[in-house]
Amino acid sequence: MIAKGFAVSFDLTDGTAIDAPAAYAMLHDPTGRYWKRTSVLVAPFDKRGEEVEPSSAARDYLGRSWKTREGSVALPPKPLSAWRYEGEVECIWYRRHGAKYGGQRFKHRFNEPGLRKLIYGSGRARLYSRGRLYRLELPRGAIADSRGFFWP
Repeated sequence: MIAKGFAVSFDLTDGTAIDAPAAYAMLHDPTGRYWKRTSVLVAPFDKRGEEVEPSSAARDYLGRSWKTREGSVALPPKPLSAWRYEGEVECIWYRRHGAKYGGQRFKHRFNEPGLRKLIYGSGRARLYSRGRLYRLELPRGAIADSRGFFWP
């Protein structure tokens, strides 16, 4: 899994704003090996491990010169039935880290009108919670890569 950012906030379509604890990491597994590829976990992340050689996806996202450390996270249950539905997400805010865009605050609006929506269509981003943990569920075919969130 790759820690893609911190200080994560969500704006829901009903006008609700939800802020995850600032120290929680936005974690994504682009391989789908440890966590569903179209699901983003916002949870405590201990990044005090040894320096490691990053995966190619981590290198693309964080930058080639970024010193990657092994971290650990206690993975919560995967079935959505163990989570509470919060609502549909209109926008996500997060602060990236890494050599590429480290320290910059990013905002991604889901289903924003434009060429991407015309080409890829629309898809819903749904937010779930379990205690103080958050889980962003993206639609099948979602694109989250070195650019950040690309579609929906």
